Amino acid sequence: MKMSQEKCLLGYCYQMGSGTEKDDKKAVEWHQKSAQENNSMAMCNLAYCYQHGIYLEQNYDLAFNLYQMSANAENSMGQYYLGCCYQEGIATTKDEIKAFELFEKSARADNKLAQFKVGWCYQYGKGTSKDEGKAFIWYRKSAEADNVVAKNQLAYCYSAGVGTKKDETKAFKWFQQSAKEGNVSAQFNLGVYYNFGIGTKTDKEQAKLWYEIAAEGGHDEAKERLKKLLSVK
Repeated sequence: MKMSQEKCLLGYCYQMGSGTEKDDKKAVEWHQKSAQENNSMAMCNLAYCYQHGIYLEQNYDLAFNLYQMSANAENSMGQYYLGCCYQEGIATTKDEIKAFELFEKSARADNKLAQFKVGWCYQYGKGTSKDEGKAFIWYRKSAEADNVVAKNQLAYCYSAGVGTKKDETKAFKWFQQSAKEGNVSAQFNLGVYYNFGIGTKTDKEQAKLWYEIAAEGGHDEAKERLKKLLSVK
């Protein structure tokens, strides 16, 4: 088991370029060796490579089967990605109820990506009954576990009063955290908050800065807001 885990970690290091030069070929080789020894995380990593064509020829069926094996072995990341397959209909029939069940199981094992998905499912009633209060709870769990996307969504909940009392100061705080971690939507929203003094003091220079950052990230509305801000003398 220990050797299998070490092989899995080595594959991850090569895939992410962590502590060594990024090498997809070596990553896949180590994922395969570890997966052959029934390491559930390696199965998930190998599935991801098949799904996205990382060194291997893209194969959704193999990806789905490996995700399923990983999920059946109670791997929370495998459960999460298998849930995504059911949600999007990747190599299987689209099934939002099954997707939600897998997301929830993964989320309860503290997977922050799945926690966000559970929040999303509750917010929009996908695979379960719509419940904005529960959506807020799961977004908060994910955000507090350092999921940058969840931080932006939690900020939105505070700004719009979704599942919680409206609180622009808290919204600003979470937009700021998410923006600093690279979320383009949060960067735009932070620009808006500084521009109009929402949840913070008005600061046109900070608004300009965050509109620029969001625009560079491809946010079209940020580009328009930036033009308007610069046109004001």
